[in-house]
Amino acid sequence: MSTALAKSQFKAALENPDMTATVLMAILLDRYGTEFLEWEPDTLRIQIADDYGANPPENNWDKIWACVMLLTTDLFYNSLEAFNSVCNALSGEGAHFDKWELAEPEEIMWGVAETTLLEPPEKGKKNHDFSHEIRQFVGLALAEFGIWRTPKLLLGIVEKPNLTEDATSINFSDDPAMHASFFNNQTAILADLEAGVHERLGMMYDQLQLLPFETASSEALQSFQLPGTQQLAAQ
Repeated sequence: MSTALAKSQFKAALENPDMTATVLMAILLDRYGTEFLEWEPDTLRIQIADDYGANPPENNWDKIWACVMLLTTDLFYNSLEAFNSVCNALSGEGAHFDKWELAEPEEIMWGVAETTLLEPPEKGKKNHDFSHEIRQFVGLALAEFGIWRTPKLLLGIVEKPNLTEDATSINFSDDPAMHASFFNNQTAILADLEAGVHERLGMMYDQLQLLPFETASSEALQSFQLPGTQQLAAQ
């Protein structure tokens, strides 16, 4: 493949608002290695413009800087504001660092899924240790949307809200039909959330396969070949 054609493909990817954060990071790692993680934002903007002639949309910059924060700090696991903003950014909705924009369940699901790929938990652990505030927030966010069964992907992260009355306390023992209806409704909601994650994982694979990476055998890029996604998708 010619250099000009490869450059045009990377330019198109960097400017594509539907490109996943993981693929954007793979492009940058392929070109600059981990060195760019310590660059100032203006430095990276200038370098990308010089190398690819690319001007990524702000949503893509939000994805990139959310990933940089994830890989260089522990804020995603300890700061509710950072957790919420990263989930918003990775979903493509923008980071909203200047205002509070509640991440919806599908955004939280994808945020946790993609950050797990970018920074897997230590061997033998299912999830990273999230702060009490974040775990409680995830539980409240699910409850806000009427989700009372915890998605498998969020097991170990959710802390159920301490409400005096909620759907989890309703006793359906005297009404089997109501119990079945509630259970089926919750099952359908979880199936939709999980299908959304699987769909994005598939899109990510396709995006990675189509790009002509130069150093696909390098250690830095190999971590983004996503060997763990099959296990993640099975959750």
